[in-house]
Amino acid sequence: MLTGVALVGLYTVIESWLNAQPQPEHRSRIFAIYMAVNLTALAGGQLLLGLGVDRGFALFSLVAILVCAAALPVTLTRLAQPSFPPTPRLGLARLYRTAPAAAASAGLSGVAMGAFWGLGPAYAAQLGLDRSGIAWFMVATIMGGALLQWPLGRLSDRVDRRIGLALACALAAGVALAAGAVTTWSPGVLFAAFFAYGGLAFSIYPMSVAHMLDTLPADDLLAGCSSLLLVHGIGAMFGPALAGQGMSHFGPTALPLFFAGVFGLLTFYLLLRLTAHRRARPHPAQFHPMLRTTPGALGLLAETESDPPRKEDR
Repeated sequence: MLTGVALVGLYTVIESWLNAQPQPEHRSRIFAIYMAVNLTALAGGQLLLGLGVDRGFALFSLVAILVCAAALPVTLTRLAQPSFPPTPRLGLARLYRTAPAAAASAGLSGVAMGAFWGLGPAYAAQLGLDRSGIAWFMVATIMGGALLQWPLGRLSDRVDRRIGLALACALAAGVALAAGAVTTWSPGVLFAAFFAYGGLAFSIYPMSVAHMLDTLPADDLLAGCSSLLLVHGIGAMFGPALAGQGMSHFGPTALPLFFAGVFGLLTFYLLLRLTAHRRARPHPAQFHPMLRTTPGALGLLAETESDPPRKEDR
C-alpha cells in the first residue's frame, strides 16, 4: 500500500513538471514521448527478473537505487519548482449520464487491466514458465500494448468511437479465449497470443478517454479526465480479487477466461448503446495512446486546452 502511494506521488511530480515546462504547441508531442518512454520502461523493468537473484533483497535494493537515481535530475535542477495544479472532479453520476460508454469502458477495462498487472506473473508461473519466461511473457503483452494502440486508436478516429471500442473489446475477448486454449502449446505461441491481447486491451482505456473528450463540454474536460481515471482505478482495484478467486478454484486458465468475460460483457453493453443512441457528428478530439497514471498527464492533451462548442452525445 505504501509503495502504491509513493508511486502515485512520483507520477504526480513528474507530470506536474511536464505540464509546467512545454509550450502549448509542444504539449501533445511531449505527452506522446512521455507515454512511449513509460511503456518502454515498464517492459524493460520486467527483464530485471532475469538477473538470477534467487533470494534476499537484491532486487528490492536495485529498485531503490533506480528510484534514487531518477530523483537526482529533479534535486539537481535550478529550474523553478512547478506549482501543483488543482485536480477538478466531475461527479461520477454526471459522468455516466453524459458519457455512459466511456464510463463503462473505463471501469471494465480497469477490472481487466488490474487483473493482468496483479496476476499476470502468477499466471505465467502456474503455466510452468521459469523466471525468464515470466519476464518475457509480461514484456510481450506490454509491447503489444505499446505498438498496437496507435493503429486501433486511429481507426476509432474514423468511425463512431463506440464502434471502435466494441470492435476492440470483441477482438480482445476472442484473443483471450484463444490464449486460454493455447496454454499447453509452446511459449512462443503463448507470447504471440498475449502480444495481440495486450495491443487490444491496452487500447480500451485511451479510446474511452477519447470518446469522453468528444462528449463533454470544454469546461468539464479536465474534471472528466480525472473522474474517468478514478473509475478506471476503482475497476483495477477489484480486478485482481475477482480473477484471483477464479484462479484459486479453476487454475491458471481462469485468467484469460476472466479477460474474455469482462470484454465480452463490455462488447454487449456497447452494442446496446449503439442501438439506443446514434451519433450524428465527427470527432472533435483525437486518440492518444496512454496509460493510467494521474490526471496531470491528461492536462498535456491539446483538447483539454481548447474550448470549442460541444454538443452532448452519448
